[in-house]
Amino acid sequence: MGKRSSRKGGTRGRRVESVEERLALIEKLMSRLERVYISDVNFIRSPETEMLDAYGVRDRWKRFLEGPGRTLPRTGHYFNLYLHVPFCPRKCTFCIYPSRKPSGRKAVRRFVESAIAEMEFFAEAFGSVAFLNFYAGGGTPSLLEPGELGEVIRGLRRLYRFETGGMRVIECLPHHVTPERALEFRQLGFTKVSFGVQSLDENVLRLGNRYYQPPSRIVETVARTSAMEGLSVNVDLMMGLAGDDGKSFLRSFDLVAGARPHYITISMFQPPRPYVRKHFGGRFETYGADLRERYRMARERMVEIGERHGYDIDSLADSTQGWQFIRRGLTMDHDYRRPYEVNALGEVPSSCFGVGEHARSHLQGAGVVEHGPHAADPFDPSRRTYTYASLDRRDEMIRHIFFHIYKSGSLSTRRFRRLFGRPIEKEFGHVLRELETLGMIERKGENLVFASSDVRTLFVASRLFLDRRTLLASLQGVDRALLRVSAGGEAFHFLVGHPHPGGLQAAERSGYALFAVDEEGREIDALARGPVMRVLAGLLAKLFAPLVDRHPAATAEELAGALCRLLGAAARRGGLPVSWRLSAEPYDAD
Repeated sequence: MGKRSSRKGGTRGRRVESVEERLALIEKLMSRLERVYISDVNFIRSPETEMLDAYGVRDRWKRFLEGPGRTLPRTGHYFNLYLHVPFCPRKCTFCIYPSRKPSGRKAVRRFVESAIAEMEFFAEAFGSVAFLNFYAGGGTPSLLEPGELGEVIRGLRRLYRFETGGMRVIECLPHHVTPERALEFRQLGFTKVSFGVQSLDENVLRLGNRYYQPPSRIVETVARTSAMEGLSVNVDLMMGLAGDDGKSFLRSFDLVAGARPHYITISMFQPPRPYVRKHFGGRFETYGADLRERYRMARERMVEIGERHGYDIDSLADSTQGWQFIRRGLTMDHDYRRPYEVNALGEVPSSCFGVGEHARSHLQGAGVVEHGPHAADPFDPSRRTYTYASLDRRDEMIRHIFFHIYKSGSLSTRRFRRLFGRPIEKEFGHVLRELETLGMIERKGENLVFASSDVRTLFVASRLFLDRRTLLASLQGVDRALLRVSAGGEAFHFLVGHPHPGGLQAAERSGYALFAVDEEGREIDALARGPVMRVLAGLLAKLFAPLVDRHPAATAEELAGALCRLLGAAARRGGLPVSWRLSAEPYDAD
């Protein structure tokens, strides 16, 4: 890999690429993404991405903390710790986060043991660090039994230091939280419980595969937990779900506000492509138009309902993509991070250390670490795989821009200069001029305000801050093809694409790898999916090895033919059950 010096130091000395060229690449990127999500800085795709084992990741943390990280705490830099629990009782149809239903209590137990072993391995790198905030997210951390959760938290306290006064947050499903469970959270040091309710409309819950969430019980649990001393409560609701109209959403908001949680967080649903295909004919434009029609007056009505129940809207969380309501008399800690925000640069620089399957770590100004699926495996530092993407100062600027475009649809020029020591006009003057020419942005005092709140328009606007090289790397990151294998009355799915942790077989030369995925293209752990999946995964990994330099679409087609020939020969020799009627076919990832 070459050095990235051409990307540093503002616009001076860099070729300013045409807006038409970059717009064409952005449109191509948008057409290939499973979901269009403005703040997903994962799709920046640093060209300096590499696969590391746990020893390599620990070494990166040590170098970071012994170098610039040593002075950062004295200049306001702080550290967060994030635990990702990858399990849910069932997969919601609208979920965009990495999670799955555990195969049984043994699988959950293996995760707990693996997470503790991972914490023990990395602890030596953080001897000089005191973490400010701790967030347990997922997935559903409340799926851990009381003894398991206590074991993890005691391990954290034994191995790591925490500053006083920080946030200690756990995500829960309301029906998991009995009075005894809430007391346990408080005794373990948690200060905040976040309930992922999303909706209280029975039709929405049915379409979302959330049959386990009876509305009356949810309201009762939220009210009871909110009345406890020593715990604050947040409730998440989501706008834009299938089956929800403006009236049903406002009824959910009214019921939740009546339960008096301390905070209510409203998010706009960012749908994956299969969801749009199922409910909106595959057209994001149809979904966007439907969303605008359903929720035209939603904000104004929520403000009215909130005032009636004693809530104020938080002006700093009042954005194009969501809102935060705060019970009157309380204050909001605006530098508190939700799990999808831990890698963003907020008001104060911060870094985050992640633990667990699919967790993500952020070494501020140095890199991002992503974990792959491994909950079923005992922790082995030499076999555990992570992706490390290098970052520099300019990358952090772009990540900051993405985050604030998503959060508020605007950029504060004063905040940018305070964080980075340079005016945004010096770094991205040509992009700002392009956005103004395209009518996408206007200046209002110290703020640069985006003219449209449409998620796809904001996606285009944010990606214009990327250069051609980075956009091409982003395209490589989503360049993929899917393979469906029908065997023994079941369907199994595999993906050929850009490597990241968990690949069954990585290809060093082409940059592609093979993954086991579910029917919607989301990565899964092949070893945890039964003997048939394990056999198929092993065979495909071997067949994939000589195809490393092929394009994903060609590779998927070749794999389908090779697998059919191989298993067809085995069937003729009597090496497969008669019930197997095997077919394999490549199909479009879109």
